[in-house]
Amino acid sequence: HVNQAARLCAQAGPGQILLTETVWLAVADVPDFAAQALAPIIVKGKSEPVTVYEVRATTRPRAAA
Repeated sequence: HVNQAARLCAQAGPGQILLTETVWLAVADVPDFAAQALAPIIVKGKSEPVTVYEVRATTRPRAAA
């Protein structure tokens, strides 16, 4: 999975965070976290296109003052 993450990083634009479908399914129920499905992409080492999701919204905890 490390290689696949590296491939997604290479495909992502500046400031863009891409997730695999496996990761999205693992975090889909996390409150204040949203992602949008993108068109499948071709990545090196895979014979089929990979479904990816772009992180659209998150809420970060505030740092203690």
